[in-house]
Amino acid sequence: MKRILSAILVLLGITYFSCKDTSYLVGSENVDEIEDVIFTITSYTAYSSKLEGRGTVRNTGSSTIYPSWYIEGHFYSDSTLSFKLGGDRQVKTISLEPGITTSWTLEFSSGDIDESQYPNFKIAKIRAYLDN
Repeated sequence: MKRILSAILVLLGITYFSCKDTSYLVGSENVDEIEDVIFTITSYTAYSSKLEGRGTVRNTGSSTIYPSWYIEGHFYSDSTLSFKLGGDRQVKTISLEPGITTSWTLEFSSGDIDESQYPNFKIAKIRAYLDN
């Protein structure tokens, strides 16, 4: 009975991990970047367990951006952008018409670092894209 239960647990674990979305790679080249947008960063906050950046994105193009689309950015230890901590993306489930602005929030946390040690972190390489 224990062998059957163990086998079922292993199969459930394999099924769970094989169904997870592994296409999410910050910086992936396999996306369609949205060109006509302007990003503004409005705040950086270092908490004890995460780093958070907030800002806005404005559609400067002549076409509406339809959902689902993404905003992503890379987190760096400071303004030199020489030590990358990681990255994040946010899915946007709203349309963004020409000339319209919306807000975004990106967060980074890792069990490998003490986020509070990076109060001067920066976010760079921000982009909007459609996932292929």
